[in-house]
Amino acid sequence: MAENSEMRNSDIRVKQFYGQALMLPKPDSARLAVQAGEFFAQAEEFNRCGAPEMASPLYRQAYTLLHGAVANNPEGSFTHPIRSIDLQPALVEIQSAPMPPQELPGLRAHLSAESAGEIAARLASLRQAGYAHAELHRMEGLTALILQDTSTAVQRFREALGLDPNHYSSLVNLAGLLLPEGRHEEATALLHRALDQVNPESPEAVPALTNLSLAHQLAGRPMDEALLVLRIHRLKPGHLRNERLLQAAGILEQMGEDPAAIELLGWLRERQPLPEVLRSLGSLLERRGDYQEAALVYRLLLQPINGESAVS
Repeated sequence: MAENSEMRNSDIRVKQFYGQALMLPKPDSARLAVQAGEFFAQAEEFNRCGAPEMASPLYRQAYTLLHGAVANNPEGSFTHPIRSIDLQPALVEIQSAPMPPQELPGLRAHLSAESAGEIAARLASLRQAGYAHAELHRMEGLTALILQDTSTAVQRFREALGLDPNHYSSLVNLAGLLLPEGRHEEATALLHRALDQVNPESPEAVPALTNLSLAHQLAGRPMDEALLVLRIHRLKPGHLRNERLLQAAGILEQMGEDPAAIELLGWLRERQPLPEVLRSLGSLLERRGDYQEAALVYRLLLQPINGESAVS
């Protein structure tokens, strides 16, 4: 009773100050879902082109909006479903020395969708003042991407490579933009050059290796792609989507690389024990004569999930 009285008193105070209590509109689940997709797409673009720290808050905003959309529409019947987007690599920052003007790191830290226009103008003024450095041009390329000017971004990345042909981030950035255009061979050559700049068996190489695996996928080279997926997974587990790991495991099995296929399937089993993962792993283990481990996997396959059998 006391709580209800306090609520009524609160409404009275609101009406005294504002004339009428403010009624917020009911959340539009479909609109929230569309906005979540837009934030996610922009975050993906940042992530693919070398700005993972800028992608992070956009991913978080997309998650918040999507969570709100689902909460207000538990049936999940959205008019505009969110488009599935293939994740691209979070690029490793490798800077050449010496750096351009001291303000460049500050501009880089504050680069966002809201500040892109202003920062683009400042970067252009630095270039016109005679500053020439690969990182300056690469940052102009990233800014152009934020402003959805892909052609300018490609030009700026090429300019960066004209100043420093071995600039790792610019090589990976440019290749990432050429792949969707179907220029697979040019992108592949750039990525091999990028791998020459780092230890190819270190986490630094993961961005270039990831884009190279996509180049193999788009060029119809599934075996080369599967071997690179395995290599990337060993360098940075969890970096690639589970669907790509499952697909690679199937190709590796066809290639006779059973231990590698089991390695990927075993990792997926621990994190996403879907029926297709368990069936593939159980069948492979059984064929190799590891009947005890196969029995454990088949047992998991028969475990109920939310009251229903996992078998499908």
